[in-house]
Formats: sequence, structure tokens, C-alpha cells
Amino acid sequence: YPEVDEAFCWLQGHADTRMTGTGSSVFAKFQKREQAEGVLEMLPNHMRGFVAEGINSLSV
Repeated sequence: YPEVDEAFCWLQGHADTRMTGTGSSVFAKFQKREQAEGVLEMLPNHMRGFVAEGINSLSV
């Protein structure tokens, strides 16, 4: 899927990038929200993205 590869390569240029288990999305972890928002502002117009806060544990 060239679109996913393009998004992965672009984000990899800004942070350590991972792919979801299904391969439908790519993401990166940032230490500070401001860093993530700065990268999001540089996102090419033909791509979509968002900033989300992670959790440290799962409740089962």
C-alpha cells in the first residue's frame, strides 16, 4: 500500500514511527504534546492526522 508507506516514511523523518497491528495506520510517540502538535502542523495536505494522549495501563 503506497499511501501507508508514504505516511510511514514521512513520519519516520520526524520521530520513531510504528504501524498498527492491522497496518491501516502509522503513529509515533512524543515526550511532549507540543512536539506532536508541531509535527502535525507540518503534515502534508493530502494526509490526515491527529494528536492523542496515550495511557500507561489497561483495565481488564
